[in-house]
Amino acid sequence: MANNRHEKLDSHIAWLQKIAKENPQIGKEVKKIIDGIEALKPFGNLTTERQRQESIVQQQLTSIARIVGENQTIARIMEDIMLPIW
Repeated sequence: MANNRHEKLDSHIAWLQKIAKENPQIGKEVKKIIDGIEALKPFGNLTTERQRQESIVQQQLTSIARIVGENQTIARIMEDIMLPIW
């Protein structure tokens, strides 16, 4: 399951990089989100640090959602960062 989760996160990171290129005004914010997603990869299930990091990434994603207008994709990223590791 961890590999599947990592693959999904890598796919989302690639999408975010594309969005940053298309919308340079949010490039710094997208970089923070990507760094946050990368930081989540090694965490196991339901650690306090993982929950804190997930919350930060979700807030950052919400802040760019209005600009990029990709609410479904943003919601999918939010769901996937919270996937459990079995």
